[in-house]
Amino acid sequence: MQEIGVGVGTPTHAPTASNSSTLEKRRRKRWGGGSGGEGTPPEQVKSNTLRKIKETFTRSRETPRLRGSGGSGSGSGSELSHRTPDVVVKRESTAIPREQRCQAIEARISDPGFFREFEAVVKKRETADFTTARRPENENKNRFKDVLPYEDNRVRLTPSSDNPYGYINASHISVTMGSQQRFYIAAQGPLPTTLLHFWQAVWENNVHLIVMLTDATRGQDRAFPYWPQQDNTSVECDQFTISRSVSTPSRAYVTSRLVLTQRGSRRSRVVWHLQFTAWADHGCPEDAAGFVQFVEEMATLRQTAASEMAVAPGGSRNTPALVHCSAGVGRTGVTIMCDVLLHCLDHNLEVDVPKLLHHLRQQRMLMVQTVTQYKFVYQVLAHYLKRSRLI
Repeated sequence: MQEIGVGVGTPTHAPTASNSSTLEKRRRKRWGGGSGGEGTPPEQVKSNTLRKIKETFTRSRETPRLRGSGGSGSGSGSELSHRTPDVVVKRESTAIPREQRCQAIEARISDPGFFREFEAVVKKRETADFTTARRPENENKNRFKDVLPYEDNRVRLTPSSDNPYGYINASHISVTMGSQQRFYIAAQGPLPTTLLHFWQAVWENNVHLIVMLTDATRGQDRAFPYWPQQDNTSVECDQFTISRSVSTPSRAYVTSRLVLTQRGSRRSRVVWHLQFTAWADHGCPEDAAGFVQFVEEMATLRQTAASEMAVAPGGSRNTPALVHCSAGVGRTGVTIMCDVLLHCLDHNLEVDVPKLLHHLRQQRMLMVQTVTQYKFVYQVLAHYLKRSRLI
């Protein structure tokens, strides 16, 4: 078993997982409410990678028993809804044909005022409070001095001797879409010096899905291999043990099944890890189709995690997905926006891209950093609508 902490070695590529035979599984619609909200009838699994992982795991005799579903701290969805600003997406009064929506989106992309639309969205709150983030004790916990979480909705960890303010550069994000509420944690990528805090945030906020948007082979200045890099191996980080049972690579992403154990309490939790590997800093993926598949995989894993987790009486399966890139604003903002907006398209909900961006920036500064990234959000929506017409 490897121990990870300050000064770990050079990152390595995730290996190819073993191929496995096809297993028929039925589940809910991709963008339906699996965690409370708008339920949808079961249908065939859309994720080949997830199917392969679940087959391999089912055949394994080393299935870990979930001893508990949550840790200490303030991570329940009900608490999040009270302490974070929310984005309310309303239902359209009449159903809008997909062809009409697609034409409106493509017209917006080609509009000469597109750049002005992006620039008109304020980059951060006018009266932003960064008190804890700017404390001298926390300076080395921030990757970038100009990307900080707001004080009121920052993720608060249980204080410790090395982190007396319970600080991590991460923000709670809440979005209400119709009758469904969805939660995220938008975070910077962990540093060697904040590795324990990262896993503490996962544990205390009952996270069952981590979405990573960087390539862990590019160096610690942008990414850091904070999880096991081979199947059937484990790493230790202070009070936590992280084990990787199986992973499956696809064209532009890797899906892995992890088990996070807090050794003191002997509690364990399955955590799905989804890594997108084809995204450069400040740029965009070259293939909108591949990114749509990635966001669909994210939606499938969210529902799978909800169906797997052990829930205490009165608990909730609607737990946050932790999304991170390097700074936790550019690629992270694009991914959260696409996840929300594709759900809106499928449920005849309002699609107002600048409005959504404004409200996300009210919860974390600088979400979606460039006009190129902003345009990519529209391109993903257009591709999704065109593809839907062909199905």
